[in-house]
Amino acid sequence: MKRIICAAILLFVLGSLLCSCKTNDKAPDNAENSRDLPEENPAGGEILVYTPELPESDFGGYEFTVYQRGPDINSGDRDWIEKCIYADAENGERINDAVYRRNRTIEAKYNIKIATIDATGGIYNDRVKKDFEKSVLAQDNSFDMAMSGVYDSSLLATQGYLVNLYEIPYIDLAKPWWDIPVNETLKILGKLYFGMSCMGINDKDDSFCILFNKQVAQDLNIKNPYQLVRDNEWTFDNFMNVARAAALDLNGDGAMGPEDRYPYSGFDAEAWNLFIASGERIARTDSGGVPYFTMINERSVAVYEKIYQIFTESDFMLNTSRAPDLHEETYKLLYQNQVLFAGAAMTVVQKARAMEQDFGMLPYPKFDAAQDKHYTICGLWGPTAVTVPVTNPELERTGIIIEAMVAEGMNTIFPAYYDINLVTKGLRDEDSKEMLDIIMAGRSYDVGMLYDWGGIRDVILSSIQSKNASFVATYEKREGAALKAMQKTIDEFTKIADR
Repeated sequence: MKRIICAAILLFVLGSLLCSCKTNDKAPDNAENSRDLPEENPAGGEILVYTPELPESDFGGYEFTVYQRGPDINSGDRDWIEKCIYADAENGERINDAVYRRNRTIEAKYNIKIATIDATGGIYNDRVKKDFEKSVLAQDNSFDMAMSGVYDSSLLATQGYLVNLYEIPYIDLAKPWWDIPVNETLKILGKLYFGMSCMGINDKDDSFCILFNKQVAQDLNIKNPYQLVRDNEWTFDNFMNVARAAALDLNGDGAMGPEDRYPYSGFDAEAWNLFIASGERIARTDSGGVPYFTMINERSVAVYEKIYQIFTESDFMLNTSRAPDLHEETYKLLYQNQVLFAGAAMTVVQKARAMEQDFGMLPYPKFDAAQDKHYTICGLWGPTAVTVPVTNPELERTGIIIEAMVAEGMNTIFPAYYDINLVTKGLRDEDSKEMLDIIMAGRSYDVGMLYDWGGIRDVILSSIQSKNASFVATYEKREGAALKAMQKTIDEFTKIADR
C-alpha cells in the first residue's frame, strides 16, 4: 500500500529538500505505478516514490562496507550513534524497520551485502576520526564509504582524505534525496566533500528549535506563540517581551535559583544558535566558493547586543551548561514546569514525548521583522554526513550504491523519522507540525563556524563570558590569525583540487 504523507511532510519535502525554484526534480513517472494505491487517503495526498536513474547492475554478492559510529562510542556521545546504516531484522521500531527494508531492497536489486565497521572512542576529532585516517594512510580499502561527523569531515577534507562528491559517478546532488540547501552551505571552492541526505537522521536530530511548555503559557495567558510566527512577529524583542512574564520565585526564598521558574533555558551554544537564527554569519562563500569573513557589520553588532541582553538580563535565562546531560536537563525543566521556552536539539523532542505536559515547537525567532526567513543552526558534532575515502578504487560501484541507498532512504527512513518519530510520537498539535516545516526549511551551516579559523567561532560566547557589551574588540584580536588560517585552508583545498 502506498504510504501516505501529511501536508506538513509534503511541504517540507517540497520546500526544504528541493532546490527552491532552481530544479524541477521529482519522482519519475514510472514510480507512480510501483505501489498499490491506498483504499483511503485521510491526509489528502500520497507520498511520491522516488527512484534514481541508475544502470541495472549485479555486483556479484559484493560486501559494501560503511564505517560508522558504533554502539560502543564514548558514553557521553551515544545520542549520536549511527542509526540508519544497518539493521539485523525488523523489531517494531520504525526507524530500525525502515533501515532494514531499505537495505533488503538495495541488496536484492544490486546483489550486494551491506556491512559496517563500528568505530569506537570519541566523536570530537578523536578516535572515530583517527581510525578513518589510519585506514586511508594504510590504503587498506577496509570500507567503501563512511558516515562521518560534520566537524571531523571538515578536517578530513582539508587533509585531502575525501573524494569530492560531485566527481563520483551516478551521485546526483541536485536530486531531492540530497539535502540541497544544507549542502550549499557546506561547499567550498565549489566542491562538496561531505554531504547531507536521506541516508541518516543524526543531522535532523542535531538541528535546533525552541520548545515551549503549553501549561506555563496557558497559566500566563501569553499571546499565542504560533500566531507570532505566522504574523511575522516572532522576533528577538517579542520573544523576550513574551517570555519575561514567566520568571517566578517558586520556592519563595527571595532569589532566583535552579529551583525556580525561568523565561528561557539553554546552554552556552545558545550564543551560536541565536546568531545563526538572526541570519548573520561568521563567514560566507562567494560565487566561486571562496570563503570570506562577514562577522562585523552594523546589523551583526546590533544582533550581538540583543544576544548579550538575553544571556545577562537578570532572571531571564537559566544557563544549563553545567548539567551532566544537557538534553536530559532541558527535558526535566519542561517536565517540572520550570521554564516557558527552552532552546533544544531536535533529539529532545523525542525525549519530551514521554511527558504528560503538552509542549509546542517553534523556530528560533528572527532578529527583526525585516529578516527574510527563520534560520536553524545545524550541530557540528552530532550530525553525520556521507563521505568517501580517496583510497576507494571503485567509485562507479560506490556511486551507484550510495545513490540507491540515499534515494530509497527518502522512501523509507525519511517518512518514518519525520512522520512517526516527530509528528506522531513527539509533537502534540497540528501547529507544531507547521512549525517543524519552518525549522527544517531553515537549516544551514556557517562555514566560519565549521572551520573555526583562528578560533573565530568562540568570539561571541567569549565576549559574553567576559561581560563585554560589544564583540568587536574580541573579533579584532583574532582577526589576523583567522585570516591567515582561512587563507591556509583555501590553499589546501586549491592544492587538493589541482591533483
